[in-house]
Amino acid sequence: MGILGTVIGLTDSFLALGNLGGEEKFHYLAQGIGTALSTTIAGLIVAVFTMFGHYLLRYISAKIQKALNHQLEEFSQLYQVYHEERGNF
Repeated sequence: MGILGTVIGLTDSFLALGNLGGEEKFHYLAQGIGTALSTTIAGLIVAVFTMFGHYLLRYISAKIQKALNHQLEEFSQLYQVYHEERGNF
């Protein structure tokens, strides 16, 4: 989103430089640069929140994995003790 908007905004700016003259050229140049900057800002905002979400989900999944591994280890020990007592292991 951000890069595409930047390219479109800069393309519009350069087309305005080539096709128009006088004050109209500067108006469209400024408008194209504004489009490029605003879409770049929007893309950066989306990227920051996406990275935050990624690291949050990674942290939560690591905690869940650690808890599951702990439960599996406890179950394995109980299973081993149970079968050793019965002589079936």
